[in-house]
Amino acid sequence: MKLDLSLRLKIFIIAVVIIVSGQMVYSYKNVKSFQKSYINTLRFKCTNLGNYLKEDIEYVLNFGIPITKLIKLENAVKNILEGVKELDYIEITDIEKNLLYYADHEKTEKLKPGEKPSLFYDEKDIKRIKAYNLLPKDTDIIIPIYHTKENKKVGQINMRLCPGNIISKSRHILLDMLTVIMTSLLVTFEFLTFFVSYSINSPLEKLGRNINESVKNLTPLHGENFMFFSELKVIIEKFNFLILDLLKKMSPIITMKQVFPEFQKSFMEITDIQKRKTIRKSTSKASLENIEKRKVLLSRVIDNILRIQSLFHSFNSKISNFSTSPETFLHHRENLNFDKKIPYSFIRPIIFLFIMADGFSISFFPLFVDELYQPVFGLSKEIVLAIPISAFMFFLALTMPFAGKFTDYTGCFRPLLAGLIINSAGLFLTAFSTDIYLLIIFSSITAVGFGIVFISCQNFIIDNTDITSRSLGMASFL
Repeated sequence: MKLDLSLRLKIFIIAVVIIVSGQMVYSYKNVKSFQKSYINTLRFKCTNLGNYLKEDIEYVLNFGIPITKLIKLENAVKNILEGVKELDYIEITDIEKNLLYYADHEKTEKLKPGEKPSLFYDEKDIKRIKAYNLLPKDTDIIIPIYHTKENKKVGQINMRLCPGNIISKSRHILLDMLTVIMTSLLVTFEFLTFFVSYSINSPLEKLGRNINESVKNLTPLHGENFMFFSELKVIIEKFNFLILDLLKKMSPIITMKQVFPEFQKSFMEITDIQKRKTIRKSTSKASLENIEKRKVLLSRVIDNILRIQSLFHSFNSKISNFSTSPETFLHHRENLNFDKKIPYSFIRPIIFLFIMADGFSISFFPLFVDELYQPVFGLSKEIVLAIPISAFMFFLALTMPFAGKFTDYTGCFRPLLAGLIINSAGLFLTAFSTDIYLLIIFSSITAVGFGIVFISCQNFIIDNTDITSRSLGMASFL
């Protein structure tokens, strides 16, 4: 089993590395693309506002009013800023880049020419922008102001986008991408576990069972259709070749094992007859000298016959004890459980999708309940909002004992399908609740389905695991 876990771990690590790497690259490009698009959108929006301000200023300048004498222009700039939170500040300068009018989200200023230089070219401000990994070309908008009658430039409008706001929006997108990565890893882990179990572990265990049976009966393996593991076909072909070669070499021994008992019986009868004949001859009339010689000869003959019979007995014992079913290493691996139970990893993807669908609705369920709030029997709002959750928990607890008894009689598959259908119907109907009463009813239906599925899964784990793997099965489900 150590080899299987190692293989599963390697596959999982490779898949995780590929997914995380791909998602990180995608997230980086997506954040950069969003940042660029967001900046372009803000610049376009702020440029249009700046052009409206420019037209108003140029319209006044055509009446002969100098740019330094515009009344309450800083208040007009302040009003523009209030509608565009993404702007850091707006300033209006003369041709020599002296600050004339300034407004940000906290203050407004009107200055005399030469009193204060433009903030737009301040080194500290530029460093602050670069600290956000942005450049002045990203945040700065410059719109020239002309005296159209004299056709000369008299100043400019400087607008600076707030770099902190841009980075904050980018971070929000990045957090969304990280959420997608985590969800992808969860989905990948569940379906990868199913894939490894279905396409690798199960075929290997099935092949192990077939090899045991084949070795026990000395029969070739039947061809199997392994969808994602075609290499096992090569193993089957090699194994069948070895079995057939073994049968060919063992054929004489098997034949001898079948024939030798009859041969030994006939041989023993012949040696017994020969022994009796020899004894009769040794006791026939003859001289004393011949009798002594015959006794010696008889002794030798009997010893030879007994030795031959002993050899036959020994040979027969070895042939009888010879096993035509050689053992493989699989027979000695007591920890390798080649049973025909369904691996609990087969049901995990279904339960994962079920739990995920049920869990996603929990995140916005309180807001949904709050939208449907209405007075019920004079109860406080807090109690009314808690009734749907309380009904869910009540019917969940009420369903479990009956679901347990039901699964004991019918098995886990029918209750599991029934629970999934009931729960899905409850979730679907919940979305169409128009008042708090319907929401309570549909939440109760959802709880009934959830309870049936929960008990069915536990029953599945109990039926398809043994003592050594039951804790792992329960942990995987939970």
